[in-house]
Amino acid sequence: MDYTSEIREEILRRGWFTEKQLATCEHNANSIKKTEQSVVKLFNAIGGGTWYITEVDEDMYAFGMCHIFEAELGIVYLGELLEADKHGQAMIQRDRYVTLPKSWEGVRQQIREYQGLDRLEERYA
Repeated sequence: MDYTSEIREEILRRGWFTEKQLATCEHNANSIKKTEQSVVKLFNAIGGGTWYITEVDEDMYAFGMCHIFEAELGIVYLGELLEADKHGQAMIQRDRYVTLPKSWEGVRQQIREYQGLDRLEERYA
């Protein structure tokens, strides 16, 4: 088994993506027609970092709106996120409760509205 397969299996095991979501992201990466519709929102539960993912390529690089200090389109290596989360602290999680915007402007608006709050319980505390 190669390292890319290990990363794929691990992100599925941790629940960052469902099989269907990952298949959609992989399809989007190979599609000529690009989309702004996020498939998954990942966030760092104990620190900064939010990623609205639209694509994942065969090398496990994800593309989407990344928000660490400011919202910008970019690429994140999922292996690097796994490495940051290697001590089993469940730092990186998938937001299962969010309604994902259909455009990058919608993502920016959602980030502004939530002011960087990623967990549902914090929004309503």
